[in-house]
Amino acid sequence: MVPVRSLAEVQGLDAGKLNTAALNRVCRELGTGCVMVFTFETELPESTVHVRMFAPLLVVPEDPATGSANGALGGLPDPPSGCGGDRANHLHRQ
Repeated sequence: MVPVRSLAEVQGLDAGKLNTAALNRVCRELGTGCVMVFTFETELPESTVHVRMFAPLLVVPEDPATGSANGALGGLPDPPSGCGGDRANHLHRQ
């Protein structure tokens, strides 16, 4: 899980242009098959977090739904104030 400063940065990631060799190397070093990036800056005010998940090591350039990756966010502390959510009630968007 990689927190990213802004929605623009998360949306600006292009799965087809990622340095997959470097991403795969880091995933192997950390013992994971994927990298999930997220930001608490969202498109819609009712959303809590914006998420994308990349897993080229698993031959999945980008998870089209990110459902399983979203589950990991349940372990985060409460979102920053002003995010319109609490730990028991998150709305995630991709």
